[in-house]
Amino acid sequence: MSRVEQLEQAIKDYQNVFDVFNTGDSEAALNARRDRFHCAEAWRQALLIYILRVFKPRSGSTQKISLISRVVLDHVRSIRQIDLVQKQVLLPVFLAGSEISDDYGRQSAQNYCDFWTEKNRYFLFSQARLLLEEVWKERKDSEIDDFWWGVVVDRHEQESPEQISYQYLLG
Repeated sequence: MSRVEQLEQAIKDYQNVFDVFNTGDSEAALNARRDRFHCAEAWRQALLIYILRVFKPRSGSTQKISLISRVVLDHVRSIRQIDLVQKQVLLPVFLAGSEISDDYGRQSAQNYCDFWTEKNRYFLFSQARLLLEEVWKERKDSEIDDFWWGVVVDRHEQESPEQISYQYLLG
């Protein structure tokens, strides 16, 4: 078993420590614990997307990636926006949003970016939205069924010397 396969198996086998409820906990403590559960699960599933897309691109996993992307966005939507832990899932939102093809999932990724852009006034979230929109446009224009969003990100980092190149910080 390769190191990547070992890592993938460890991620799949991970037992989320926030999935335990103590009957004596207050409602606030239970809600906070549930938000952390969904945050950890969004990250765990996003890592699986990354492994499948980057290390196993020829494994015929397009449908699996699409399903995992939906799971990631479901977990993100389950985190209450009043909890700052939700803003910690930008990279999972980007990875899942880059892979999702349905309008509802894409709208969910946009709403996440818009909410945190407005709340924080920090360009990181608005830049992620613009990058997602570019990925979606190129995916639509592409004749490739298994579109790799990394080409869009790489292009921004390899622009001509006269232009400012970007390095994206997504989390």
